[in-house]
Amino acid sequence: MSRADEQPLIDAVAARILTWNAGLLTNVGRVTLTRATLSTIPIHLSIACCLSPWTISHIDKRRRAFIWTSNDSCSGGKCHLAWPLVCQPMELGGLGLIYLRVFGYALRLRWEWLSRSEPELGGLGLIYLRYWASLLSRTEPNIASMCAASISMVVGNGTSMRMWTDNQARL
Repeated sequence: MSRADEQPLIDAVAARILTWNAGLLTNVGRVTLTRATLSTIPIHLSIACCLSPWTISHIDKRRRAFIWTSNDSCSGGKCHLAWPLVCQPMELGGLGLIYLRVFGYALRLRWEWLSRSEPELGGLGLIYLRYWASLLSRTEPNIASMCAASISMVVGNGTSMRMWTDNQARL
């Protein structure tokens, strides 16, 4: 996607910040709003396509500024923690925000896993097809490499395996 295609996503994050009276919130309140809203806006697009580093840096810049200064931009030494530390889970000393690049990989890897492992769901004697599993889509190279490194296929009757692209099969 081009920058012009991704700009509305950045604008949606920035517009959400302007609607809040963040000066009345504590740091914990701003972190909670960031985790619940600003971090979830780009997730839906990240499921289907890879966001560019430019877009992620602009969204992270706005998330970081909102947490530390309650504005949509900040400069100088106002950030109290390094961003990789902020994005760590709370159990590891972070604030529990998602790291957008890695989370996007995980979402698209799950999409690939579900298309391979469960193309149909059975329940109450009925079979529901996952229609998106049969769509022709191009898997990005990073996701294909992660699939090859982490998924192994067992050949049964051959219906759940892509013979030309799955090269890590065990008989």
